[in-house]
Amino acid sequence: RYRADAEVKGWVSDGVDPISRFRNLLIKMDLITEDEFLNRGKKYRAEVLDCLKTSAKHKRAPIIDMFNDVYDDMPWHLREQYDDLKAHIDRNTTAYNLSLYQQQP
Repeated sequence: RYRADAEVKGWVSDGVDPISRFRNLLIKMDLITEDEFLNRGKKYRAEVLDCLKTSAKHKRAPIIDMFNDVYDDMPWHLREQYDDLKAHIDRNTTAYNLSLYQQQP
């Protein structure tokens, strides 16, 4: 596990995590009320869920796009990571539903 339970609990307490701190600042500055903040949170959550539902109807980008979308020429270390991932997928074809992804161009 990346973080100890005590550390995680400390971050989720009110006013410590970045969102709570931002909320508290906005309220303190009289820029928003607690109810307005909660209502906006519900609205934005619904918008995000709608976007996720819409995106789930489309095929995912080709797997190689995780590696070639940043650099004009893929650096050696990314090429090596891609080759390792491709070999892993080839060895474990039944573990991945590749029909969810667009085919590589």
